[in-house]
Amino acid sequence: MCCQCATMVDMQDIRDSLQDQIVADAKELEKIKKGMKRIRAAYHRYLDLLERAKRTEERVLAAASVLHRDQYSDTESMKEFLAERGVEVEQSAPQRQNLWIAMREIVRQVPQIQVVELEMLLRRLNWKVSRAAIESALETHKEAFRVIRKGRQKFVALK
Repeated sequence: MCCQCATMVDMQDIRDSLQDQIVADAKELEKIKKGMKRIRAAYHRYLDLLERAKRTEERVLAAASVLHRDQYSDTESMKEFLAERGVEVEQSAPQRQNLWIAMREIVRQVPQIQVVELEMLLRRLNWKVSRAAIESALETHKEAFRVIRKGRQKFVALK
């Protein structure tokens, strides 16, 4: 009987302890939810800014990769400028840079451009490119480019 008494007392202590824990945790959970509600708008703003920062950084890196091959662009100063702002430009081999991304960044600068002009610009920027490569990139990345025909002339714009 002594054993049962000790067990009953321990059981009651456990019940009381669990009930106290439930009350304390419920009060803490209420505070947590109120705190979450207070900062929810800021959190969503943070997520929006994070997405915008990602898109902008991708655009900066893509534009920098276009000029990376150009002997007349001051790429070292540009790298320093970007590094001061927390953007690191990767040192990638020219062969690994995507032609279609370079094309997209050039076309982004104008409403539309003639394909022959795009080819000449790329060559002036020291890209080793052929008309066939440009046509292939346009065909492969239809989601990015809109091809416009005006008579015998062919223009490119972004979608």
